[in-house]
Order: sequence, then structure tokens, then C-alpha cells
Amino acid sequence: IGQIYYYRSEFDKSIEYFKKYFEVNKKSKSPRAVAGAANNIASAFMELKRFDDALQYYVQAMRIYDSLNIKLGVAIIKDNIGSLFLEKKQYNDALLYHTDALRIFEELGSQSRSCVCLRNIGLTHSRLNNPELAINFLNRSLAIALKLKQKETQKDVYEALSDVYQQTKNFEKAFSNY
Repeated sequence: IGQIYYYRSEFDKSIEYFKKYFEVNKKSKSPRAVAGAANNIASAFMELKRFDDALQYYVQAMRIYDSLNIKLGVAIIKDNIGSLFLEKKQYNDALLYHTDALRIFEELGSQSRSCVCLRNIGLTHSRLNNPELAINFLNRSLAIALKLKQKETQKDVYEALSDVYQQTKNFEKAFSNY
């Protein structure tokens, strides 16, 4: 039910149901489900721009995944925390979390997750005014997105590349990536 409210952008209601699911799974001693619920709660808090609440639940989820040695879960949460710091304009923290997540995704051979993470690192470098690094990471992301036919990521990367080229006053490339 929490997912339904989430997709309807009724985030307060989704949090209410995710928290119920969270508590039920805590009582039934199902840590993996607790971690998933914590991640869902954090994501809903992110949509509400309640970053401190989101971070609290992301950290809970990450600790559980780490204790269960679920590396993919840890990496996903680290990427989410990186996105949280990116939203908060804490770019150096964002870069640390995204970079660590990318290392794990690549270790696991998860190209689809690496693709999104590379885009996030590119966006972070763009905000840090490191256009060369931003372009490098965005192009790496784009190559994977094209290979995997990830249309949404392709769109996001082209838009980000356009923004970076506009930052560098390379308007021809900005236009060609728009």
C-alpha cells in the first residue's frame, strides 16, 4: 500500500504505511525486509525534502545490509545517500558516497547500477565546477546507457551533458546534446 501512495505522490501516506511494514518486519525478525522498508521510508522523506529524516532511515538500511553482507543493498543505499547530499548541495560528501557505491557496483558487475551511479558522479562534478571530470563520467554513463538501452538514463545524461557544455560556453555541443 505504501508503494501505491508513493507512486501517487502521496508521500506522507506512503511513509505511514512503510513505517507499519517496517515495524511488522522488525517484530518478525526479518532484517532484509526491514532494510527495504527503511529505504522506502527514506525515499519518501527525500521526496518531501526532509533530508535529515531520510538520512536516518538510509543509514539504518545500510547498516542492516552491511550486517547481512548484502553488498548490492549497501551500494544502492550509498548511491541514495550520495543523491541526498547532492540535493543538499554538500557536493564533497555526495562524491564520496557515489564513488564508493560505484566501486561496489563495478565489483559486483552491475552495469545498470554503475550507469546511474556514473551519471550521479558526473552531475556532482558539474556542481563542483569540474566540467572535464563531469563530461568524462557522463560519457561513461552514456556509453553504458546506450549499450543497455536505458532510455531514461540516456535522456538524463544528454540533458546533463548539455548543461555542462553550456557551463563551459561550448554552445554547439550544448545544443547537440539537448
